[in-house]
Amino acid sequence: MYDLLIIGSGPAGMTAAIYGKRAELNVAIFEKGAPGGQVLNTAFVDNYPGFKHASGYELASSMFEHVLSLGVETKFEEVIDVKDFGEYKEVITTTNSYQAKSLLIASGTVPRKLRVKGEENFIYRGISWCAICDGALYKDKDVLVVGGGNSAVEETIYLSSIARKITIVQNLDHLTAEKSLVQKLKTISNVEVLYEANVLEFKGNESLESVIVKHRNEEKEIKVDGVFEYIGLIPVTHFLKNLPILNNQGYIQTNEFLETKIPGIFAAGDVIEKHVRQIVTATNDGAIAVQSVLKYINKWGVFLSFAKRVKEELVQIQPSKEEALAEFSAMIELGTELAISERVKTLWFKSNNPTVARRFLGLLKGLYKVENTLLTKKQGNFKKGYQIQLGVQEAISDIMVEHSLFGENDKVDLLIQNEETIKAYLRGAFLTTGSVNDPKTSEYHLEIYSENKDSILRIQRLMNEFGLNAKITKRRNGLICYLKDVTSIEDFLRIIGASDTVFEYEDIRIKRDFNNSINRVLNCEIANEKKTIQAANIQMKYIDYIEKSRVKVDYKILQAMEIRKENPDASLNELVEYFEEKYKEKITKSGLSHRFSKLKEIAEEIMRDSQW
Repeated sequence: MYDLLIIGSGPAGMTAAIYGKRAELNVAIFEKGAPGGQVLNTAFVDNYPGFKHASGYELASSMFEHVLSLGVETKFEEVIDVKDFGEYKEVITTTNSYQAKSLLIASGTVPRKLRVKGEENFIYRGISWCAICDGALYKDKDVLVVGGGNSAVEETIYLSSIARKITIVQNLDHLTAEKSLVQKLKTISNVEVLYEANVLEFKGNESLESVIVKHRNEEKEIKVDGVFEYIGLIPVTHFLKNLPILNNQGYIQTNEFLETKIPGIFAAGDVIEKHVRQIVTATNDGAIAVQSVLKYINKWGVFLSFAKRVKEELVQIQPSKEEALAEFSAMIELGTELAISERVKTLWFKSNNPTVARRFLGLLKGLYKVENTLLTKKQGNFKKGYQIQLGVQEAISDIMVEHSLFGENDKVDLLIQNEETIKAYLRGAFLTTGSVNDPKTSEYHLEIYSENKDSILRIQRLMNEFGLNAKITKRRNGLICYLKDVTSIEDFLRIIGASDTVFEYEDIRIKRDFNNSINRVLNCEIANEKKTIQAANIQMKYIDYIEKSRVKVDYKILQAMEIRKENPDASLNELVEYFEEKYKEKITKSGLSHRFSKLKEIAEEIMRDSQW
């Protein structure tokens, strides 16, 4: 298990990798393309401290070399999903899945498309979003740049030494780039700027040949060999669709410490909700985020407490001999390995949980009267933690025969013939390789892991005898039998004997669900209030048009206009009450709504006639 997984190797992700590795965290960084993010698409950088003038490629390469020099593990894989299991996070790529204590999302942004006629036909056949990548293709040719911000002007300056002529199409009456860039642009002779212009269509055969542009009120066809679009960016967060951490635009919401609303998940760089998106602000985010990660990691044991409390309750159960055999059989089956050295057989039971190891030892001694065991501690997958290994050399033959270890005859099913022994077997399985997420997390999940298909199928069959609808899926080098339904999770915990923690689980879950319900209601009310205000503003605008035009309208429309003017923020329900009170006549919501519809028709007709 990693301490920190970082998604994205732009300036924010690479800074976080550097800071995380220097803090001795076990870090890996994911990148589906080339390290550097949007920096790679930048022709030159002259506002990053220490680099008076550098290409985006040079700066990105320098950062990545720094990351590699520290030994950070880099995975060139595309992330397609992220899951929150409370005590750990899972990153799923197109080829693998990985687990970590914490996760930093620095996936950045991608260029926004114009989405006009013909655009899809000429992507990378004349339309590009990276001048430094594709600029050389247009040497001594005519190109068009769409946009007026920093990126558009910077790339135009870069292209000006390559292309014969550059036409900038800007939808506003001015450029929005920094003044220094605009001033520099004005000194370049082969650049023309069309203000208050929009691209309507791309045309051509095998490749792009021309662009239809509406410049003010005139449409014109401009012959070009290439187009570069710089009209904004879209956050890369499609793989986070199952996590409640995005705003309406798809950006990740964080606090000042770069924490999302999910404990253990952090975000940094252009992908977060922020006002300034620059290389230097991205690196700043990466550094801050890792400080928050370190604080979280230091408290990580707290987040394991719920699963630990479940297992601590389970080991207090005093089983009968038959139940002890069934429980022990599951622990043998899922948690042991047989080692043979110099004709000496040793059965090793391995666990990261001392409580579970003690339970195994107690069952072993009670069932087989074993007096001597080997005990070792080995650095495990958990940082600053150890894997406990219990070695058994006595009574191995009896154990192997009774529990069908490594043999053809399966006697395990003979040990689980009734409901109580089935419960005991499932209890042993959960103690050995099971986990359950904290009910405070965003996803309910319980699982039991095994590398043995027969074992997982048996566990699934036994769980489903209680109607739990357990399912199986692949995980790392093995399989998991899992539950997602919250009621099934609670039932399973109750079945295996964790009644006290079930009460806690239910209490937390009910409170959380109640709070979520309240939030949904509040969000609906806020959304309705916004709609009311928007509708009222539009109606007030229509009323203003009608009054200025001095057009005569029916008295019923005049009544609606008057009641809206007197109550500009009121909802339709409230307006009905105010109407009846003012005019002493009954009116329905649909009736008043119909009058506002007529009001709209009159206003729009006035606007068309007078060309507002």
